[in-house]
Amino acid sequence: MKNIIILFTCLLMFSACEDWFDVSPKSNVKAEDMFSSESGFADVLTGAYTVLTTPDSYGTELSFGFVDVLARYYTSIPAQNHEYQNAISYSYKEQTELDRVASIWSTQYTVISNLNLMLSYIDEQKDVFRSEETFNFYKAEALGLRAMIHFDLLRLFGPSPKDGMDKLAIPYMIDYTNLAQAQLSVSETIDAVLEDIQTAKGLIKNIDYYGPNRANASNDEFKIDRQFKFNYYAMVAFEARVQLYAGNKANALDLAKEIVNTPDTEPIDIIELADGSNASDRIFKKEVLWGLEIESLSEDYTTYLTKNSNNLLATPYYLVDGLFMSANVADSEYRKGIWWTTLDYLDMASVKYAGNEGGKATMLPLIRVSEMYYIAAECATSEEEGFAYLNKMRQHRGLMPLVETGTLQQRISEEYKKEFLGEGQMFYYFKRHNSAVMGVFEDYPVGEENIYEIPLPTDELNFGQIEF
Repeated sequence: MKNIIILFTCLLMFSACEDWFDVSPKSNVKAEDMFSSESGFADVLTGAYTVLTTPDSYGTELSFGFVDVLARYYTSIPAQNHEYQNAISYSYKEQTELDRVASIWSTQYTVISNLNLMLSYIDEQKDVFRSEETFNFYKAEALGLRAMIHFDLLRLFGPSPKDGMDKLAIPYMIDYTNLAQAQLSVSETIDAVLEDIQTAKGLIKNIDYYGPNRANASNDEFKIDRQFKFNYYAMVAFEARVQLYAGNKANALDLAKEIVNTPDTEPIDIIELADGSNASDRIFKKEVLWGLEIESLSEDYTTYLTKNSNNLLATPYYLVDGLFMSANVADSEYRKGIWWTTLDYLDMASVKYAGNEGGKATMLPLIRVSEMYYIAAECATSEEEGFAYLNKMRQHRGLMPLVETGTLQQRISEEYKKEFLGEGQMFYYFKRHNSAVMGVFEDYPVGEENIYEIPLPTDELNFGQIEF
């Protein structure tokens, strides 16, 4: 049976970004006027980044909210009167979850729609940019964001890659249109993601301050806040993530090595690995390749730490203790002490973004260097090399090196669970492996209903080119 999908081509309007314009395919005059200057392209790109910081996107649901609830980072969620009571039980057909996934879907495709409109004008309006370098930055970031957003929609709504690369997943939108677009398979979606990100990388490789030609990067404007933009090294790391998801381990390893080099050397010079537990830098900011700037992050996050509220995200202390427990008395784990706090006699909660000693948290990491070490460990050509990469990162988490055999993937999994609290990555880790049981702090059987597959929004099933 086939239906039609109506994707959101109306733009999301909100007070934080009033200049993010309101157009449709029928209002080309307004769009042409918008893109008659470089500032118009800047407004759209800024608007895209801004929408990604909202609660229905990475501001909550795709970071410490919905996807981390699914990964079972928070197990003290009651069965009634809680914002995530249906999500924690994977009751996707309840109205709260239908509304939630519809909002995530529409928000992400709204950003894609705007990026596509921008990209539809950028080549023909190349002359409005002050330089070819400036043009390359704008086009690269737009292509990169389109790839990244589609990939996370694939990881959320598509089937596990181990369940079938030929299975249908999501539409990949490359045109600004209100016409229905058919679903692509997992494999086809990944191919489209890789085409976009590889094109984007090529545009800025030699000019980005966060790139291999850093010393010669001459565009002063694009040296500012590159950690908050989809920079070249973040694109390399993102592609490594995609290649691993697709099962292309050799490619993933090569890309990860571009960031971390070898286990006995240091990573790229923009990265400084943590060397201690520091409550004034809970996110290890100098290890972040790319993050979103959210001025209200601490305030927004703190609302989920309030006892007796209907959105408290907490976990029993003994489960947290169990995850961080070590048999080596020489271990001095950094993360537990600065990321977790005791709420009462039973529960603990994460304070990773709750504000630091001396200031509030404003950076939400999207890609950090530790993931590249874990990817290199998983994709290494030998177990010895894999443990060398894993131990390099463990060293910078206060942990002694592991000298074991036959346990590499288990140890990598343990580090993922500890490392990516609040960053929306663990649900996708379990899904990539198609694990029969899933959960950071407790094992939950995936079952025949396959809780990895989030149903597409009801409107897309009713009106879209969706096959089922």
